[in-house]
Amino acid sequence: MVVDYDCFGDVLFFDTTYRTNKDCRPFGAFIGLNHHYQQVVFGASLLYNETADSFEWLFDTFFKCMSGKKPNTIFTDQDVAMAKAIPLVMPETHHRLCLWHLSQNALKHLNHHFKSSDSFGRDFNRCVYDCVDEEEFLQSWNYLVSTYNLQENTGLEGLYRIREKWAMAYGREHFSAGKKTTQVSESFNAHIKNYLKSDLDLVQFFKHFQRAVDDRRDKEVLANVYMSQKIPILKVDVPILRHARDVYTEPAFDMFQDEYEQSLCMIVESCIQRELVYEYRISLLGHSKQYTVTFVHADGLAHCSCKTFDFVGILCGHVIKVLDDLRIKMMIPEHFILKRWTKQARAGCAMDVNEREIIENPKLEMSMSYNFLCSAYVKLVGKAVVCEEARDLLARNYAEVNAQVEKILTIQSPQEHKGSSPSTCEENTCSSTPTDLLSTGGVQVKGLKKRGLLQRGNRRYKSCLEKGSKKRKVQTQVASDMVISTSPPHTTFHSLEVIFVLSMLSYLKKIQILTITCLLNYY
Repeated sequence: MVVDYDCFGDVLFFDTTYRTNKDCRPFGAFIGLNHHYQQVVFGASLLYNETADSFEWLFDTFFKCMSGKKPNTIFTDQDVAMAKAIPLVMPETHHRLCLWHLSQNALKHLNHHFKSSDSFGRDFNRCVYDCVDEEEFLQSWNYLVSTYNLQENTGLEGLYRIREKWAMAYGREHFSAGKKTTQVSESFNAHIKNYLKSDLDLVQFFKHFQRAVDDRRDKEVLANVYMSQKIPILKVDVPILRHARDVYTEPAFDMFQDEYEQSLCMIVESCIQRELVYEYRISLLGHSKQYTVTFVHADGLAHCSCKTFDFVGILCGHVIKVLDDLRIKMMIPEHFILKRWTKQARAGCAMDVNEREIIENPKLEMSMSYNFLCSAYVKLVGKAVVCEEARDLLARNYAEVNAQVEKILTIQSPQEHKGSSPSTCEENTCSSTPTDLLSTGGVQVKGLKKRGLLQRGNRRYKSCLEKGSKKRKVQTQVASDMVISTSPPHTTFHSLEVIFVLSMLSYLKKIQILTITCLLNYY
């Protein structure tokens, strides 16, 4: 989980709406998104209550386990205690509220206005989702309040005070992987219901929770295998899309390809150059709204007023249009490629709390070392075997290296190597033959299990006709073998006669079966 958080901990989803035990204690899971746009679990907690002090302790403990790294954005529901603890533990993190929960609360408190006017819902959603900057949001909000006489509405006043946590005009400035709700954590809550029950004790809880986590990890492994075997289809065969396909995972590439497709329908309205700074006005074909793209020629950086790259981490169509106008068509500039969306998102090493490199899979590391050493020593022996002097050198050094290895292993794990040494092993091996090692006087050696009989698996059901046909073939073959094997060489005529009689009997049997089948069909 520490490795996962090191790679994808820029966006965090936290939710405590799921209850796991019979006392209804809150269960909180720290969820994120990996480079395949899938759920990844960073950690979990069982809380006694949901006070501000409990959340403050929980967040502080979680970040200590994660080497102090804080996310860029955290998504939660509208919990007051949680909102109080977040700025104390992570003041630089942008706290976002789930827009779906916010819309449901607004529907509950403003139900009369939603029902009385068809345009109220459209104007409210415009304030929540469609405004791309603060000025546009303030104009839309003032229009909503004045048009529907909501100056005295306490619910809307409370929402306006925390507008920076939910309005997209403020949220697009911070990276959120394109997410606007806590759906990621809620879908994980729905997933673990298949594994957890209210009557589980703590040990059983961790065991079943680990199964749920392993399922999420298996999905990433399958996505990696799928990524290595399938090449995404290009809508337009151009160099920049081929480069994006090689760099990004499939979900990230699909987002980039959609933006490139939109850029083909965009028009450059104007371009103003001030020294090494270019200011472009871009609009979509058939739309009057314009977006401003500022491109600094010195460092190649670009910024668009739609803030898609800041919010999603993928270049928007407006910037792609500007790059195309500047003849940057072969590949995506390196500073516009976010590593967390690439195929190499997990490349590099993660450090634990004590600043030590974390080995994600120790068994895999051991297996790789084993394969490398085997290959290296086999090549060395292959070189030395052709020369007598070289062979003697390897033979002399073998005993010394073997003794040093045994000494190191004994120091690290004395229990495993206590009472065993190379000399005793060699003596036991040399004093016994392979037959003696496996069995002594018909008695099974201790530690070796007897081989059980193999059980045949289920077979396809066969009809009576198939069974009879197979039985006749076996009888015919056995009879012919008996006649041929028991007959002397000079009695070939009798053998052929017997075979002819058996063949005629088989032929008559087939006629009889065919007749019975016809009669059954007739009746």
